Amino acid sequence: IRQPRCAAGGIPFSRPRAPSRACRPPGRLRRGRSLGPPMMVSPGCPQWSMARRAQLLLAAFGAAVVVLLSAPAPAWQWAQSIAERAGAAAPSRRLESANSGCFVVNSAGEVLIVRHNNGQLDIPGGLSEGGYEAATTTAARETMEETGYQVVTAGLLGVMPTGFHIYRCNLVWPPKPRRQQDWKEIAQVLWMKPAALQNNGPWRFANEVQLYLAWK
Repeated sequence: IRQPRCAAGGIPFSRPRAPSRACRPPGRLRRGRSLGPPMMVSPGCPQWSMARRAQLLLAAFGAAVVVLLSAPAPAWQWAQSIAERAGAAAPSRRLESANSGCFVVNSAGEVLIVRHNNGQLDIPGGLSEGGYEAATTTAARETMEETGYQVVTAGLLGVMPTGFHIYRCNLVWPPKPRRQQDWKEIAQVLWMKPAALQNNGPWRFANEVQLYLAWK
């Protein structure tokens, strides 16, 4: 008497061997074939329903998310760049990296201004560090480096056509320099009254004085 080919669980009665074609899970990828409908010819073989396939896909997706969140910063940034290229930027990128600066007004109503070594006047600010630094962090850091004053950002005032972000920043108490200014870039650190903004120059950008007068 010939033994049946498969048991209820798809396991042969005799010596272990690979499941037969009838007992192989459906949709298995093979050369030249794609995922297709279940090929169940033996009523005792296990059947993979669509619900089971969905569970496996969700489990794989969850494992990928856990690995990504636990990955070091470069891997996370790489994943974000891939998402952006695909047109689906990650939500955390709303604190985007950008060149930025601080508009600081003290208790006397004076605006913090720097004079660069080329003679031009401007508010403190500069380039994002590393390409991934948040714009708010860039603004506060550049203000400290160029003027010596420690500040905290209090809100976005505007974005220039060049993409430069300007934030309203407040001085950290006590309002005095914490370090020397960056003499490689900055020739002078000034506190200017609104009226003095129009009477001094040259300014780095043509319309920035009008913006500062509106923001004061």
